[in-house]
Amino acid sequence: MIAKVNKYGVVNTENLQYKGVKDRIKEENEKIGKAKKERQIEIQKIIEESESKRELELREKQEYQEYLRRIVYEIERKKQELEEK
Repeated sequence: MIAKVNKYGVVNTENLQYKGVKDRIKEENEKIGKAKKERQIEIQKIIEESESKRELELREKQEYQEYLRRIVYEIERKKQELEEK
């Protein structure tokens, strides 16, 4: 046990072992908080990467659909030309 006297003369006794436990609990809580923040950052990166991938896939799909429309248009145009002859 230790005794502390504050500037008002009030004696406060603390058990050194309890103080060590409090310090360890505080350190563990800080570690947990840091781990949570790091995990949130990782999750956010995964979400952003997923959204980027989804946008890229959508853009590729739209380009492919446009390509197919052009092919169909060309086929129809050539078909009309042949029918006119």
